[in-house]
Amino acid sequence: MNTRHSAFNPNRPRPEPKTPNLNSADAPFFCSTRFPLQIRAGSGSSHLPESGTVLPIKIHRDEESGKILNLVFVWAEDGMKLKVDVPVVFKGEDACPGVQKGGILNKIRPSLRFLCPSEHIPSNIAVDVSNLDIEDRIFMRDIEVHPSLKLLSKNENMPVCKIVPTSLGNKEPIEA
Repeated sequence: MNTRHSAFNPNRPRPEPKTPNLNSADAPFFCSTRFPLQIRAGSGSSHLPESGTVLPIKIHRDEESGKILNLVFVWAEDGMKLKVDVPVVFKGEDACPGVQKGGILNKIRPSLRFLCPSEHIPSNIAVDVSNLDIEDRIFMRDIEVHPSLKLLSKNENMPVCKIVPTSLGNKEPIEA
């Protein structure tokens, strides 16, 4: 028998089953990324009782080991509106005049909560700080996003970031 063309070769080494890389659950964009989900009737089954798109909303970890104990997902099919915490990514810090003068970028809000259609969930919100000087701020109201996203904040006048001054040669912010 020619094993090269056989559909089944018991002597061929079998690859290990693929498991999701849950280390990516540590990534800041994990809970703002939709994933396809297939629930099969059993191991090796081709019957799909459920399939669709989901969004992770909670990650439960063992306090001592850090191992993931449970992931909580919600259905995230197109057209569904979901509340999502979207990570803020600060761009242009290296070119920021306030930082070049010795100030520090104070990242006040690491994420912003939006109500948005699942098909428009951004993986992150990019905030350009390249033009900020010392004491300059960017407020929630200043951030431009897709028009279908609604910011869920009671105070849109809250700053997302601010360039804070430091004392001479000290890289710690001055206490006000």
